[in-house]
Amino acid sequence: MHAASIVTDGDTSRCPLLPVGQPESVGNLLVRNAARLGDHPVLLEKRDGRYHAISWNELQRDVLACASFLRGCGVGPGDRVALVSRNRYEALVVEFSVMGLGAIHVPIFVGYAAAQTNDLLRHAEPVVLFVAGPEQLAKVDPPASVRRVVTFDRTAPDRVTPDRVTFDRTATDQKAASNTGTNEAATRPVWFGAFGAGSQEEARSTTPVTLETPATAGTPATPFTPETSATPVAPVAPARPVTLEELAAVRPETPALMMYTSGTSGEQKGVLLTHDNILSQQRALAAIWKFGPDDRILTYLPWHHSFGGIFEKYTALYNGAPLAIDDSFGKDLPVLLDNWKTIRPTVYFSVPLIHQQLVDHVRSHPADETEIYHRGFRFVFTAAAPLPANISEFFAARGIPVVEAWGLTETAPCCTITDLEERRRIPGMVGYPIPGVTVRIAPDAEVLVQGPNVMKSYFRNDEATARALPGDGWFHTGDLGELLPNGGLRLLARKDRVFKLLNAEKVIPTTIENELAGRNKYIRHVLVVGQAQQFLAALIFPNRALIEEEFGADREAADRVVTASYRSTVDQLNREMQVKYERVLAFAVVDRELSVENQELTPSLKIRVQNVLDSTRSFFEAIYDPLRDCDCEFLSRVTRLVPDRRTCPLGSGRTLDHCSQCRSRRTV
Repeated sequence: MHAASIVTDGDTSRCPLLPVGQPESVGNLLVRNAARLGDHPVLLEKRDGRYHAISWNELQRDVLACASFLRGCGVGPGDRVALVSRNRYEALVVEFSVMGLGAIHVPIFVGYAAAQTNDLLRHAEPVVLFVAGPEQLAKVDPPASVRRVVTFDRTAPDRVTPDRVTFDRTATDQKAASNTGTNEAATRPVWFGAFGAGSQEEARSTTPVTLETPATAGTPATPFTPETSATPVAPVAPARPVTLEELAAVRPETPALMMYTSGTSGEQKGVLLTHDNILSQQRALAAIWKFGPDDRILTYLPWHHSFGGIFEKYTALYNGAPLAIDDSFGKDLPVLLDNWKTIRPTVYFSVPLIHQQLVDHVRSHPADETEIYHRGFRFVFTAAAPLPANISEFFAARGIPVVEAWGLTETAPCCTITDLEERRRIPGMVGYPIPGVTVRIAPDAEVLVQGPNVMKSYFRNDEATARALPGDGWFHTGDLGELLPNGGLRLLARKDRVFKLLNAEKVIPTTIENELAGRNKYIRHVLVVGQAQQFLAALIFPNRALIEEEFGADREAADRVVTASYRSTVDQLNREMQVKYERVLAFAVVDRELSVENQELTPSLKIRVQNVLDSTRSFFEAIYDPLRDCDCEFLSRVTRLVPDRRTCPLGSGRTLDHCSQCRSRRTV
């Protein structure tokens, strides 16, 4: 067991197990697995409503073609190549190709607004920019560094005007630009399939691959057979072809990836990670759990984010497990369920929100349980936020192991992980250090990390780098935590989430938020507030999908039952709170969805606290300043759990609860 090997020394915890194998590059991983696995599927992707398989041999062939094209564009070691696209096969080809040249892959979230996308592009200064299609092509404004824009969808260039898309800044074009006083050469974007790397719109030819899906109880296995496809066309740009030896020769310490942080508490920073940063944790995980080509992973987690783009994706790639792209993208439960029944994943990586949706579905549709959590299903993996207690209890009752992990983009990302064989989950514990990683608790309770997974630096941000890596040999995470007697790590909060009440008492709101969300299935998100106020309050965002499923169009009944359940949950938690100032004395129901598009959630579905506080200011005022000129709608959504004893400022001499002038303006 992983847990049994943990060594603790006061404020430090580490795992003495040695990672498996030697440091290597991503290019070497590709060459090694293509030789070992050949026609075994590396990726499964839907076309025309049906999953098709792409083999390791095909991936290697297309990476060589794409890398040769990039070399023809002048891409070399240290150059940045940006990507704006959803998860798809072409994105994987680009990633391996860029890293195989010793260049730096820069994925950018496809859902960002144009302004945010272009801010990141200007910061990254890529040499080549890849985009998925017309929507992304229309919103990018390539910075002066960009020599070539490449689109994955063949029809995209015909849907936009030539001067809106790409500037080919080769030496010849730059000379011409200097003569004309402009640095914009009028060239159209290159179609991805034109230089030999297969595209969704072009067939690929290879030996058909058969993926055997495991049998359900009492039924035979059914083979999954992908289509064959056509030979790719000749490369567009003349260049000395890249060889397998060159892909494998990149040094492990070479920067490979620049991934932007989600910016939950401020600016987004570009994290520079090396090949060894990315793959060191896979070597570590190989010492404590078993993954292989017989596993299948259904993925919706976006690849621009460390959970999906590093941890989940490279867990599959490193171990040769087929990675099936879920085109629900975590937003369409019926599509997710249909894909699940087709792929039948053996492990599922997700944030708690999607685990919650799946469990809610199974509870309301019991017949689907054996198809979702089938006999070959091994365990669920959760990260990015605590798993609610009611979901954890659901899995425990069915004997389904739950693995939880913690880390940051800066640690590529995994630092700690729970033991797969340890079935009893400890509330708040996010696991034990993985092999090769050491965790320390600083005197101020900040969690410090040391290991081969720690980033090189932030890109062009020396000040932030100095704060995170101050030269003491440790990465300062910004998270607060404590070590348990068994060497496990319990997280408390982000340092910047801790605040003080008006009486100067310090509050860690995330602990209370996690308890509330874990106890009530009707809560989608919750934010505990109260900085510089007399008491704590909660902003509750309902689980609208579940409420609509249970109550249908009966909105009045839903409001009555759900609000009563919120009050019961808050009352119960308050009774358990030994510290009085940590009790939640009011809550407001904010009946709308938080969204990534409104910049209230990060792409990994974490709350952007300040943005949400800004957008819910009226609810905040209705809680803490009920006599302010608030809209009655906001006042009516506030529930108070104790009488409001403040004196009426209108001069009646009564408390707010007993003043008729006040009572007519607010709900108590």
